[in-house]
Amino acid sequence: DYKMVSLSDGKLSPIFPFGRKPLLCAMPDRKEVILLKNNQGICVDQKGKPSRSEPIEWAEGVSSIIFCRPYVIALESTQVDVRNIHSGLPVQKFSLKNATMLATTRLAERMLIAANHTQVMQFTPVSPSNQVDELVAKGNFEAALQLVKEDLDSKWVSDRKSNLLKIRTQYGYHLYNKREFARALSLFQQTEINPRQVLALFPRVVPTGQCKNVYHPVDHVVPIDTKRDLTEASAALIPYVEHLRNRLSKHPKYYSDLQTSQRTKSSHEMPLPVLVDCTMVLVLLQMDNSTPNRALLSFLCQDSHNVDLSFARGVLKERAKFQELIELLKSRDEHNEALKLLEDFALSFKSKRPMTKDKSLEGPNATIAYLQFLVPLREYQDLVLKFSKWVVKEYPMKGLSIFTVPSSDSNNHDSKKMIPPRLVLKLLRECSGPDIVVAYLEKYLEATNNTNEMLHNQLVFLYLDLIRKASSEAESSGKKTRTRRSVAVTISDKQTNSNPHLMQTNLRNKLIRFLQSSKHYKPQIMLARFPVNELLEERAVLLSRLKEHREALSIYVWRLNQNKQAIRYCAQHFNASSNEKNSKNHDIYLDLMNVFLTPPSDSKEEPQLDAAMNLLGKNFARMNIAKAVEMLPDDLPIDRIYPILKAILSHNKTRTRRNQVTKSLYRIENLRVRSEYIKARSRQIRIDDTTLCTLCHRRIMKSAFVLRPRHEGVVHYMCAEKLTET
Repeated sequence: DYKMVSLSDGKLSPIFPFGRKPLLCAMPDRKEVILLKNNQGICVDQKGKPSRSEPIEWAEGVSSIIFCRPYVIALESTQVDVRNIHSGLPVQKFSLKNATMLATTRLAERMLIAANHTQVMQFTPVSPSNQVDELVAKGNFEAALQLVKEDLDSKWVSDRKSNLLKIRTQYGYHLYNKREFARALSLFQQTEINPRQVLALFPRVVPTGQCKNVYHPVDHVVPIDTKRDLTEASAALIPYVEHLRNRLSKHPKYYSDLQTSQRTKSSHEMPLPVLVDCTMVLVLLQMDNSTPNRALLSFLCQDSHNVDLSFARGVLKERAKFQELIELLKSRDEHNEALKLLEDFALSFKSKRPMTKDKSLEGPNATIAYLQFLVPLREYQDLVLKFSKWVVKEYPMKGLSIFTVPSSDSNNHDSKKMIPPRLVLKLLRECSGPDIVVAYLEKYLEATNNTNEMLHNQLVFLYLDLIRKASSEAESSGKKTRTRRSVAVTISDKQTNSNPHLMQTNLRNKLIRFLQSSKHYKPQIMLARFPVNELLEERAVLLSRLKEHREALSIYVWRLNQNKQAIRYCAQHFNASSNEKNSKNHDIYLDLMNVFLTPPSDSKEEPQLDAAMNLLGKNFARMNIAKAVEMLPDDLPIDRIYPILKAILSHNKTRTRRNQVTKSLYRIENLRVRSEYIKARSRQIRIDDTTLCTLCHRRIMKSAFVLRPRHEGVVHYMCAEKLTET
């Protein structure tokens, strides 16, 4: 067995059996040893572990081996075998039968001597430069690169980088001709070859007129003719072009010092960053012909690309890639041109003469999304208003989404970034009807919580105008408008638009909800505009805003016959400020009782005594009993009021008893607190030189101090102040 001996402690470590004959060869420069096992040479490191994944194999067992960097020379029965240490492949073979000796000289040239019983052969190493040239000529570029890295010649040290770049360049062209595009471009990345020289190898994905008259340092370049080769080349070009983009973004002048003798300059040549990005566009178009091209869209969405606008515009139009063209125009702030294209496409679909087969450009959605992107940019407000006109005319409800935001996003939306409502209202009045203006104001006020009084008043007036219009249409169609019922009605848009009565009901529902929820309109102005004998419930809401509760309750009781609604009205407004003795809200139940007992002067109705008695019996705790009894008729039988008076007296007795119990509890609590106070005041504490503050742990001495009854010890007054602040 081969064994490793440790010189420090003499310990033996087995490596592996040597087979038929033990034989080894040291490689001092590499700190490795070749150990022979039958016909295999296994390289191990200084710890006896294999240092290479594959062994060197000979056709038969060898009798002697020598390492002459970077070659392993072995003596076989009929020949001398020379192999590369890195690849393990044969480089040369010399016929010599029954050789018994293999050695090297100590001369500077390191000649090799091989001999048998009758012959002695001397081998002189070929110069490294000649070896490299021969390997390159044979197409063995990997061995040539490895040989250059060996530094066999001291003259190579200064020229190593240039030699490596030269061989890699030739190797790249060799792989290109063999149609191994990915490996070829990977090698070109490791060189400083001019990118125009590389891109010239792919003329079908390079902008027309670019990379012409480029010099290639090889005799022959195989052009790309087949579709398969073009597809594979395009796929391999993507990482190479990305590499160029990254390098140019970090070092814009990286390729500016390259030798210009490799190509002939032309006045029509694009700057290199522009050429690289235009090539990327063509490569992505070649790789994916679907609509839309997701990879190309993602590339054009980047702010850092340098695509030539005129070139890309022509290419994308020629290939009908209009989504990608619009994204390019958007990235270059050519918003007017992009929006005009979107308008033309949408209108062409609407007129049944589409300009493209791309269905995503049909309708207003693409234009709406584009305009929503521009809305927060104040400098483009005029452009948004210009191109939103056709959307509002053709698709009015969808067009509103340009100027509003969903209610779910209202908390995170900045109203300052929206188009001012005065400009939007002017546009909507020009391009649509009042129903669209109403829809805009509803969405805008809900999304922004705007408190502008003018907008709130305007929405009320628009509701009123639409209700009057729907009422006249209902009358003209022979349908009588009944008094609105206070119930929740679900009405579809289609039903509402086709039925004036349903439209009026829906509008009145909206108006009442708005009048009840909004606090920013002027009810005095509204009352002057509202009809006296119509829209009575809406009028009652306005009167409630003016604290004219008696008049509002009179409408509910005598004109709408909605006593339950009147009682709900009282409960709502009484609870709002029940503790304000001088407010109109405090006597609101007395007002309702007065309304029940006092019919309007122009009405033949009788007083609603039962309703008044029922109200008094259920809500006497919220009324002034003396005033309520005074309102009752003088001829009211005592048996009608007796149960109510009995309930009132029982309630007052219970309340008095509860107040007495509460008073006793408060008195006990007061005595307990006073006792604790006296006990705390009577406590004594001694301050001497050893007394420390429990917070800062310094002596109290003659400083002001605070005794904390619920905590042990005393603290400085300033420490107590700081503790209180924190």
